Amino acid sequence: MKAANTLSCLLAAAGLFSAQGLRCQDAAVASVHPIRVREILAPAGVQKQLEPSGLVLFNNQLLIVSDEKDVTDVYQLTPRDDQTLQAEPFLSLPAELGQESSDLEGITFCGKQIYVVDEATSTVVEIRSDGEALVHSLKLSTAQSSGDDARASESAGVGMEGIACDDAADILYLAWERQPRMIYAVDLSSFRFLDAFDVPVGWQSPRSEGGKMVYADFADLYFEDGFLYALQRSDRTILKIAPREKRLVSKLRLDFEESLYYEYNEPFGMAEGLFITSDRIYIVLDNNGTARIGNPQNTSPLLLEFARPAGF
Repeated sequence: MKAANTLSCLLAAAGLFSAQGLRCQDAAVASVHPIRVREILAPAGVQKQLEPSGLVLFNNQLLIVSDEKDVTDVYQLTPRDDQTLQAEPFLSLPAELGQESSDLEGITFCGKQIYVVDEATSTVVEIRSDGEALVHSLKLSTAQSSGDDARASESAGVGMEGIACDDAADILYLAWERQPRMIYAVDLSSFRFLDAFDVPVGWQSPRSEGGKMVYADFADLYFEDGFLYALQRSDRTILKIAPREKRLVSKLRLDFEESLYYEYNEPFGMAEGLFITSDRIYIVLDNNGTARIGNPQNTSPLLLEFARPAGF
């Protein structure tokens, strides 16, 4: 019976079998340790630290957005030394876009356009190569579900958290963090919803930790070669998903704890931004002003760098 259960769990992990009712262990899930951790310093002349919430690599330059209210700049991260990165303004969203209550949560490049998702207004800001900027409103009530409970809750503090682009198919993927969490596929030419799904099914039961309910919420997305990578913030896990089949391909556990770096004892994760290259995985932490261990004056966010396992 034990061997049969193990086989069923392995098949479920590959998306070939339903794991409902099974007690599956994650022993087969690969894990990676950070190989470099760098502080992100605030822009020159700015006293308040940024709260990084989205990450992308453009022309070998790491860019971030911050989810602080009314902060509508895109920042580039310039190395100062092996342990620190200096945030510097790269691009400001045009003021006429009406982003007074912005909460920027993700950034991606698609073709020659930049797309930034704003959780506060449920919009995607498109900045074209000629400098023209457009705001696309997302009417979630029009999204078609491929399963139960696919429409997002409009709960306070719950909204769009990630964005990624399938340039070849002209599809933009958007992640709704939780209650319930969801991935939306949007047609780039019309900004109409094509699909809504969650992978794997059955995540909706949060775990209880220290008397608090902790969801496996989505924080960011990355797309590459037909696969969608979804960052689960509080699980410190990246899911590799085949989006057209809505199938979980594999998982990767990020072997770190926020308490290693910060005076922090909450069960909720800080990972907010994800970007992947051929040999590296980059994760940016939004520490929400939490102080570094042993240094109450230092509230710098962090960029974590991992080696990308072969085949992931």
